[in-house]
Amino acid sequence: MSMLAIAITIFLAVFLGVVALLMYFSRSADPVSKRLERLRKDETGQGEGGAAVRGSDEPADRLFVLDPESFSSLRADLTHAGYRGRHSVAWYRTLRVLLAAIFGGVGYQVHLRLPLTPEFSIMVVAGGIVLGFALPHMWVQNRVKHRRDEIRRSIPNVLDLIIVCVEAGLGLNAAVQRIAKEMKYTYPELAQELNILNQEIFLGVNRSEAFRNLALRTGVDELRSLATVLMQSDRLGTSVADVLRVQADNLRTKRRQYAMEMAQKMPVKLLFPLVLFIFPEFLVVILGPAMIQIFRTLSDIGK
Repeated sequence: MSMLAIAITIFLAVFLGVVALLMYFSRSADPVSKRLERLRKDETGQGEGGAAVRGSDEPADRLFVLDPESFSSLRADLTHAGYRGRHSVAWYRTLRVLLAAIFGGVGYQVHLRLPLTPEFSIMVVAGGIVLGFALPHMWVQNRVKHRRDEIRRSIPNVLDLIIVCVEAGLGLNAAVQRIAKEMKYTYPELAQELNILNQEIFLGVNRSEAFRNLALRTGVDELRSLATVLMQSDRLGTSVADVLRVQADNLRTKRRQYAMEMAQKMPVKLLFPLVLFIFPEFLVVILGPAMIQIFRTLSDIGK
């Protein structure tokens, strides 16, 4: 039984260590420190600004042309997570197989070094393989969620800035280009996508198609509705500034409603931790001394 406890402890330690590493590397850095670091690199000619002066393209700024035939579910998930390289699918599958082999090997070493039952040995090895195979998927899904949240929060503010530029006399394409340049430190995720949007338009892609590709690359519903509204605006000849203003107001309303929804769900989410983990401790702290006193009194009476 002690060997079983040791095996479970080793397996849980490895699992928690990997999860901790994933959380550490996937956490968002301090925006102030990140911006200062990028400004420092630009001044020394090593950042994005220096690359633009030297005429070299950064991998994140290269044009990613969407191929509907090869845009599978896995390719879509990797693109939404920001991994839009042409070999990203191959690297992803290779990493899954490699981690499955590594964790399976760890489970097999546990089986060799500890006297486990055959059934539990199979569970340890199979659990390691499944864990290694599932970790890249968990990483990508976490990246997708984080990236979508960052883009979703930045859309209303970016639309307001585009409206200001359009009303000042700039065209929509020029306004998007200017805002993407100005917001590359404040909203880097959306600024990166807007840079790709501008590159597609400069290469001759229709603006409606470019906005549709933007929504497809990010997987954000707000950008998909924005692309639809802009396409209708081009067909009907309405003012782009008015359309963007209405869309920004709608997005702010949705963001406020989403915050209110999360606030309404909070009491329900807190119910189970309170009942299972906090209330029992309160009962022990409150009733414990009284129960001890009752036991002492009853024992004295019995004597």
